[in-house]
Amino acid sequence: MLARVLLTQEFGERLRGTGVVANAVHPGLVKDTALLQDVGGPFRWVTNTFGAPADKAADTAVWLATAPESAEVSGKLWAKRKELPTPGMGSDPEARRRLWEACTRLTGL
Repeated sequence: MLARVLLTQEFGERLRGTGVVANAVHPGLVKDTALLQDVGGPFRWVTNTFGAPADKAADTAVWLATAPESAEVSGKLWAKRKELPTPGMGSDPEARRRLWEACTRLTGL
């Protein structure tokens, strides 16, 4: 989760002024998906019992991609159409830089 937040913030910074936005979405528990086919036990039961159907879990991602009011928002983490607070080291620009450098080194960019 922290890496996702840090990379989203870094993309937001790097894309500023280009007209391209980058945001991360936490869909919550999503039931009956292929992602759970290799997961068993209590986690699968809890997810399939209390999770949302895929169309409801996708609501925030679809809203972010299509709503005019989100067109200028970038580098944020969202759930249920609300911006989530940045967790822990998510506000640390040095941590963002180190993660970005590690990712570019690993991908050869």
